[in-house]
Amino acid sequence: MSPGLPLSISTKRPSERGKHLHSHDVDDLDEPDYAREGILDIARSRTGWLVVFCVGLLLAAVVVEQFEDVLAHHVELSFFVPLIMGHGGNTGSQSVTTVIRALALKQVSSRDMLRVCLKEAGAGCMMGAVLGLCILAFSWVWSGISLQVGAAVAIALPLVSLWANGLGALLTLLADRLKFDPAVTSVPFMTTIVDSTGLVVYFYVAKLMLASVAPPRAPLRPARPAPTSPASPESLVGRDKPRLCFVGLPLATAKLATGDGVCTDKAALAARLAGAPPPPPPISKADAEFAALGVEFVEARDGIKITELNELFEKVGFPRRDPDRLKVALDNTHRLIWIRSLKQSRVARLGQLLGFARATSDGVLSATIWDVAVSPAWQRSGLGRAMIERLTQTLLADGIGTITLYAEPQVVGLYKKLGFVDDPDGMRGMAFTRKRKEKKSLGGLF
Repeated sequence: MSPGLPLSISTKRPSERGKHLHSHDVDDLDEPDYAREGILDIARSRTGWLVVFCVGLLLAAVVVEQFEDVLAHHVELSFFVPLIMGHGGNTGSQSVTTVIRALALKQVSSRDMLRVCLKEAGAGCMMGAVLGLCILAFSWVWSGISLQVGAAVAIALPLVSLWANGLGALLTLLADRLKFDPAVTSVPFMTTIVDSTGLVVYFYVAKLMLASVAPPRAPLRPARPAPTSPASPESLVGRDKPRLCFVGLPLATAKLATGDGVCTDKAALAARLAGAPPPPPPISKADAEFAALGVEFVEARDGIKITELNELFEKVGFPRRDPDRLKVALDNTHRLIWIRSLKQSRVARLGQLLGFARATSDGVLSATIWDVAVSPAWQRSGLGRAMIERLTQTLLADGIGTITLYAEPQVVGLYKKLGFVDDPDGMRGMAFTRKRKEKKSLGGLF
């Protein structure tokens, strides 16, 4: 001990010192002595708060569900969800710790609430801006993330930081004024609120940023068989879904090349192709090229998980099918093709189902293609075209010369490039549906 310095011995108990650190008088609070508290006492005093906070965290799942359509078109947004939630919690926790220390040292009080909240919010905004610029630069060099998504994250981070810092300071000062322990309540309460509201900020910014960006093109999707639940005729094969028939690229090209859309030499072309199946479509991309991308085509039924297939259907807008009926449908399918991932990546797990298509047929004369679906994250990689080319080629190898499908109007042009023509020979597709007849009152008897 240095000479000349007075020796001061404190006679206050630890609990009393803790009370004075929180700027409270000894008579104001009856805080338990931590050294004498048992495990059950500690758990009992904290569990109630944690249950409330856990219920609040469920809001984050609700928020993600509300923006499912945005995530379906821009899957890369999901890559930054942990970053947004973690960043909000981290920067808010820093704010809470800083304000608690300032309260303990009596540098601030609850009367300085407005000044402290504005100060912390400004600091949070600046820190978020720095991190946002780093994310924007990262998206510039990483091909897996579009620049628009990087910009959305860069804008969302300062807003989330501003909100988390300001809220952390506010909750700490309120807890101090209401004589709660801010060390126990402020951080979990702040994290609960920031996790859900931060995601709302992030998804709304992303929605505004990506509104001017065209969504990924729709998958090559024919109409599907009747779903297990009652559906309207428009959900099956309606008048808004043209019937397309595969005639091979020569005939399809001839029809499309005419100015008025009608082939003047149709009779000659039909006579030349009469009695022979249409030529198979060329394979535009070899299997080896897709293998380099980490995907492979499979024609066997083994390995398809009904649950995973239903999940794929839902991602592209198809209705979820009854698992037992879907299994029977697959067993009675003439030909099918599906795509699985060969490696783990940021957009697919190892063995994941990425695409699917099937064809029903009598095995000799005609076949119809159904349920063409490609995972939204892979819709611009040529998987849909590759599946149709391979499935059509297999059906032609079976000796089936008439191959039809029903397509959404917006994807008819895509199928035409593969050798399909709409409404060949003026034939239109029709679907049977049972219409409910309205009961008419006859003289008040019914």
